[in-house]
Amino acid sequence: MLRKVVFKFQKITVAISIFELALLLSCGASRTEPSYVFSDTNINPVSSNDLNRVANSQERLERFMAYNYGKKVFPSFAVGVFDRSGFIYTHFISSDLNKQYSTGSVTKLLTATLLQMQLERRRLQPFENIDRYFDDLSELRWNHTPITIQNLVTHTGGFPDLRYFKTTDLIKIESIDLKVPMPIYPPSQHYRYSNHGYIILGHILEKVCGNKIEECIKRDIYEPIGMTESKGPTTGAGGYVTTLQDLMLFGKMYLNGGRANGRTILAQSSMAEMVHPGFYIPPSEHRFFTGRGWRVRTAGNQVVTMFHIGGANYTSAWLQLFPPYNVGICYLGNPPEYTSQLESYLVAVQYMLADIAGAYVNSNKPLYEWSPDQPTPELAKQFNGIYINSLTENKLQVEWQTKRETSQLMAKFNNEKEYTLFPETHQVYNGGNKFISHQFIVEPKTNQVIAIATSDGYYVKQPDSNT
Repeated sequence: MLRKVVFKFQKITVAISIFELALLLSCGASRTEPSYVFSDTNINPVSSNDLNRVANSQERLERFMAYNYGKKVFPSFAVGVFDRSGFIYTHFISSDLNKQYSTGSVTKLLTATLLQMQLERRRLQPFENIDRYFDDLSELRWNHTPITIQNLVTHTGGFPDLRYFKTTDLIKIESIDLKVPMPIYPPSQHYRYSNHGYIILGHILEKVCGNKIEECIKRDIYEPIGMTESKGPTTGAGGYVTTLQDLMLFGKMYLNGGRANGRTILAQSSMAEMVHPGFYIPPSEHRFFTGRGWRVRTAGNQVVTMFHIGGANYTSAWLQLFPPYNVGICYLGNPPEYTSQLESYLVAVQYMLADIAGAYVNSNKPLYEWSPDQPTPELAKQFNGIYINSLTENKLQVEWQTKRETSQLMAKFNNEKEYTLFPETHQVYNGGNKFISHQFIVEPKTNQVIAIATSDGYYVKQPDSNT
């Protein structure tokens, strides 16, 4: 059943259908999963008394950008804030609205959007096996478990993230002329970023749409939205080149419930499906996960924010929406090198842009305010144990320890020195070499911890190993 909410922005009040995600068949998760909705808060128009807040937040960002430009962090940069009705704020250094930039992995938002359109048209189904489209994709299996379309778009296909996992175990998929790493995790159990998954998805979409992915996206996304200065992508994972104006138009389409220029580009039900996790997450009030394309943070059953980043040498791109406030932010740049200094700069820009957006919508708190929940005592005590990687026989031992009157989660890889795990969410912890992700895998029916997934593989919890 579709519920109704009232969206209030400035002096306009519009009633639209809320997006529901309740059906198991549409999302592939447990029936106990919450239905994530896009819901706005009461947005107060900016009054003359608030103009100082707007001006101050803009000046702070502009001075920060100018300082880093002087430090040669980037040769050009463009930022923007937009809402459902148009562009609120833009600022440029050696750039303008129509300067083209590579966006890297922001491409994946276009690929995921194109996929949703094909799902609406019933040209494919989310839980179809990918080898239905190319027979030799059947070789990409974990213990004979097939990978689905849903797995590709949510990064849950079991492929390793080659930024952190080095392997020579690549298999040539002749039908799409691509070398792909073999899965090292069971599908549908956890998120692990994979460019290869999106490249495969792009090939499937080309077969379904009957054209190169660039032409499919041009016809179904660029032209109806009016993104006249965009081109590419070359694959489903990357190659999208765009301008600040076009990137804001794309985000604006989402803020308008999937509509642009009087046309429905994407159904609200499709948008709802895109902000649902691709794997089971234990009950929690605040969640952080990857849906179909978008990285999503929620509070209760509401989407707090959704975003994607693109980053590499000569590429820095960001698109973020705050549905409760009907506002979005973005930036584009062309740094010669993606350094730690640049990363710090970009994170600061994200927060400063959100402050500008918050000033415009007169929010009484930062738009990005969000904190993960602690695991429940029942879940936390299950983290203790010994975990074995069946492919390598490596061992990971995890236990809670009390240090300086504080309980800390510690891990030990084989016989190496133990290290501290720091929480990212109530089931994902980071630590060790390169501060890698450790995701505790929870079985949906029993809510029991059964494994840990790290960048180097899948570690199964050993029976009776709680310590």
